[in-house]
Amino acid sequence: MNLSDFAARCGWPPKESIVRARLEVLEMLVTCNRCKGTGIFERNPLDKTCYGCAGRKLKLPPLTARLAATVRERQDRGDLSGYYQRLRELRSAQEEGFAKSLENLVPEMVVYAGARKA
Repeated sequence: MNLSDFAARCGWPPKESIVRARLEVLEMLVTCNRCKGTGIFERNPLDKTCYGCAGRKLKLPPLTARLAATVRERQDRGDLSGYYQRLRELRSAQEEGFAKSLENLVPEMVVYAGARKA
């Protein structure tokens, strides 16, 4: 099963970073078999970073219908509620920060525009 199909079965956006983050919260990522969980692969001539996990030590498990069903069950049980709450808090803080930065930026832009005319 590909990432898009797996994400659709779980009710998630088809983006690897989102799937990875949610599976990490559910503790369903697996240890990389290439680097044995070290994140370092000696045969990489550039920087020794593991190709299999990009140095993260964990990677996505095989995306199967059975895994999707398990994820969906745990999601329905509320195992991701803390994760979703944290996302809402971060989004709110980001929007609040953006609004504050606009409040600070607009007067500066007005002053700058006025200085340009003079």
